[in-house]
Amino acid sequence: MKRKHSFAAILSAIGMAALAVACSSGNTAAPESTDTLRGASQGHFQIGVALPTRALNNKEASAIAAKHFNRVVAENEMKWDTIEPQEGKFNFAPGDQLVAFAQKNGMAVHGHCLVWHSQTPAWVFRGEDGKQVTKEVLLKRLKNHITAVLTHYKGKVATWDVVNEAFNDDGTLRRSQWSNILGPDFIKTAFEMAREVDPDITLIYNDYSMPNDSKRAGIIKYINEANKDKKVIDGIGLQGHWDLNYPNAELAERTIKECAATGCRLVVSELDLNTNRGFRNSGRGLERVEGANDANISDMNRALRDRYAEIFKIFCKYQDSIDAVTVWGIADNYSWIRGEPLLFDSKLQAKPAVDAVIKVLNEAPKKKSDKGFDFFGLF
Repeated sequence: MKRKHSFAAILSAIGMAALAVACSSGNTAAPESTDTLRGASQGHFQIGVALPTRALNNKEASAIAAKHFNRVVAENEMKWDTIEPQEGKFNFAPGDQLVAFAQKNGMAVHGHCLVWHSQTPAWVFRGEDGKQVTKEVLLKRLKNHITAVLTHYKGKVATWDVVNEAFNDDGTLRRSQWSNILGPDFIKTAFEMAREVDPDITLIYNDYSMPNDSKRAGIIKYINEANKDKKVIDGIGLQGHWDLNYPNAELAERTIKECAATGCRLVVSELDLNTNRGFRNSGRGLERVEGANDANISDMNRALRDRYAEIFKIFCKYQDSIDAVTVWGIADNYSWIRGEPLLFDSKLQAKPAVDAVIKVLNEAPKKKSDKGFDFFGLF
């Protein structure tokens, strides 16, 4: 089922300025340059980036984001502890700044996240007496929060991580204050509340370690059961906190295929490569790719280049199921992990991996279908 989006939401995707130019000329927007990530990604999937306020306020970092990406997500600025630190007192300013930047630069905005066991203020689960709240009180607070946030961003944010990281690695439900008080149905309940507020947005379940067979099986089982009578969960966010060796190509493909078999749209939601876990190693040391352009590339940059190229080839192979790929940070110095995990280094210089990914995208056949909910692909 393809969802209709409001005109306001369309404006958010293509940007006010871009739309004005298109309307004044009587033509549709011209294709973007294929020597950028956002230009090369057209016809495949959106290419996104996590852009925290400190990066947004850095002119060089924000310029790179606008040039290379057509989708942004707040790293922390839309989480509960930022938006509603005290009951009924909302702080939308950081998220609004990101939305304004996206609208100015023709970028879609992805919301992250409505319900999570972490970064949720203590008051949510406690009464004035300091004791744990009842199920009824927590449901009311959950509904009030979801309603306020989605109403505020209606027509501006078209995709949301509704529930984040609710499962253990063995596929069982994580014990959290959400599950302890509300029971396992809190996930489905949150999605139903979100759908009631805005029928037009894409609602996503997001989690890490999806290549873990047990965890993936547990999540898929839950989603299939939740969607059995009526589709409640639209998409699955596959957090790509991977490394230079794991998951291998076979496991990455199996993960994508099994998740796509649920009928949900897919998003690679938090891509970075943990370089502290070592290089890809053949037993003889790091494999070197011979070539004229290799002389000035460090071993690490060579490894990142080849690994990013490998996984983007996989994403392109399954692009009919994938709506977006989002890297978790604009550059290494904005990453939540140490090392060199991202496409741009700590001096905001593009690594060889950037050109490698652009080359993969430019050479891959375009998407065959437009099944995705995301009008915001700018295809």
